[in-house]
Amino acid sequence: MLRGALLLAIAVVLGVVLLNRFDNGTDPFAQSLTASGKATTTTTTAAPPVTTTTAATAAPRLRAPADVKVLPANGTGVNRFGARVGDELKKSGFNVLSAVDSTTKGVTTSAVYSTAGYEADAADVAAKLGLPPSAVQAATPPVKSGDLRGANVIVVAGADLSGRLK
Repeated sequence: MLRGALLLAIAVVLGVVLLNRFDNGTDPFAQSLTASGKATTTTTTAAPPVTTTTAATAAPRLRAPADVKVLPANGTGVNRFGARVGDELKKSGFNVLSAVDSTTKGVTTSAVYSTAGYEADAADVAAKLGLPPSAVQAATPPVKSGDLRGANVIVVAGADLSGRLK
């Protein structure tokens, strides 16, 4: 047993020495998993010469919650309900602005709106609130433009959330 432990220790030390000696910190087989911008692929065939160009759009990038400004807007008649929605989103680490009232009252179904480029983040906010993907809207939110204060995502809280957020 002592002999086996000694062989194992020698193998570990030898492995560490070899890795430090030959590892330059780059992995030739690693692929970058971050998408940025648009990728262009060009393919050329031998006879006859034909060139094809294909543009692939990058997948939307999900930002860290702290980098997403979320504005909760109360669309219900429940006092301070927008603030309760904001408190729920703060638990997930979002940068939550102080709640405002929606210009539409009596909202039954909550909706999540995003500014350009924050569509994936709006879907993440909807998921954190337990809302379906269909809650993410592309329309203009029913909030006074002066109340937006640079928000990237706007949540108009409806009656459907009042049962979930106590």
